[in-house]
Amino acid sequence: MIISADISRRGGNAPRGRTRRLAVMGLFTALTALGSFIRIPFFPVPLTGQSFFPLLAGCFFSPLAAAITQIGYLLMGIAGLPVFSQGGGLPYVMHPTFGYLLAMPVVAALVALFIRHYALTLSFNRILFITFICAILLLVIGALWMYTVFALTSAITMPLTKALWLGVFLFLPAELFKAVIASFLAVKLRHRIKI
Repeated sequence: MIISADISRRGGNAPRGRTRRLAVMGLFTALTALGSFIRIPFFPVPLTGQSFFPLLAGCFFSPLAAAITQIGYLLMGIAGLPVFSQGGGLPYVMHPTFGYLLAMPVVAALVALFIRHYALTLSFNRILFITFICAILLLVIGALWMYTVFALTSAITMPLTKALWLGVFLFLPAELFKAVIASFLAVKLRHRIKI
């Protein structure tokens, strides 16, 4: 059975299972925050390690739990903690890169949803397809947000094709690499770990 955050509620193990699940979810939230410090500067969007963790969370948790790991990260940043790649706080919502962050809970939930749906027939290639398609979705949402923010707040006009080039296509090799690593870990660990 695929790794899931749905813990068996048998007997006295239920509280321990819930505590363990919450602890591991908190760990994924913290890892996402740490991923923001792994970055290579690009304009207008830096290459960071953050987007790896929604893919991985989707491989290990239920859709709701996977999304919550990323919502927790977003709330930390919006509350003012400098956990985003270029700071934090409520004004960051109008930052050109915020769309990528906003897409992370959605992507985590979608990966988990598709993996649970195909749980009996999962292979590395199938997981890789799921994670990479969801990674592309994250990039597209982020690029559209960037395009909208530039249109609303800047005197600089950015054509949609340029936003897609800068925000999606340039990052495809890096996202494919992240999807490969997440898929490899899911295949190797899903039968050994019960979260």
